[in-house]
Amino acid sequence: MPLISVIIPTFNGSKYIVETIKSVLAQDLNDYEIIIIDDGSTDNTVELIQNLSPKISVVKQKNKGIAEARNRGISLATGKYIAFLDHDDVLHPEKLSAQLLCFKNNPDAGVIFGNFRRWYGGDENEFFGSKLNPDLINSELSGWIYHKFLLTNWVLFSSALFKSEVIQDIGLFNSELPPSDDWDYAVRVSRKYKFYKMKQEVVLYRTHDNQTSRKVILINSEAEFRDKIIKQYGKVGTHGETISDQELSYRNFKSHFDFGLSHYLNGDARIATKSFYHAILYRPFFIKSYIFLGSSLIKLLINRK
Repeated sequence: MPLISVIIPTFNGSKYIVETIKSVLAQDLNDYEIIIIDDGSTDNTVELIQNLSPKISVVKQKNKGIAEARNRGISLATGKYIAFLDHDDVLHPEKLSAQLLCFKNNPDAGVIFGNFRRWYGGDENEFFGSKLNPDLINSELSGWIYHKFLLTNWVLFSSALFKSEVIQDIGLFNSELPPSDDWDYAVRVSRKYKFYKMKQEVVLYRTHDNQTSRKVILINSEAEFRDKIIKQYGKVGTHGETISDQELSYRNFKSHFDFGLSHYLNGDARIATKSFYHAILYRPFFIKSYIFLGSSLIKLLINRK
């Protein structure tokens, strides 16, 4: 039985996945398995990876999305710890071992996660020789942090390591919540377990045009999911932790303003108008919201002529 199960969902990942897997194989510990869930790829992903290492097992399924692919990986994992890794990200070579040490130093933790660096590929995929120090902890995002998740999802899942009993307790990802399935999972965990955040960068988060997070969506999923969390669980965590109304109000404002701006720049004046209106409700004295609202309304009127 391996110490760590690394679950990598992939869909048409041939451009990046070999580099991702090699970053796991380059870890400074050897006690792990790599479970790759091919989520209906139509390219040569499987052919590229199936002979890279005997530590790798590849499971194919029809395309169901990343949440269901992760759930399939969970059902096959046998490790004491579970790491999720997106097929285009790259791990620091000490990521797993440092997080194990962090667990040892903080036995009350259910999840250890770390910082990440946005990365655009190329030859600069080095961590500048920096060694990871598991004693460097971000106290603001460690402990009982449910209330922090009311603001945003602080956890890049490629940067995290979970105790397997946490996964077994919390259950599977909700496949009906994209793109908020990660956030939902983090919230559910935070109601019952402590998170600890390492200050240093433990993963390179590859940024490219094809990734889901860069696609313009029609629904403000951040604002909708935040409302869902509060309706379901309230503003106070299970251990009394809470966030101020001012912080929550600002985050709602920023969510609507940023969503409106993205659609304004992409030419959807209707969604932009609605979003800037909601932003004004949260921050009525922020002049830029009125300027963009007016400009969006003018675009709407022009388009109707």
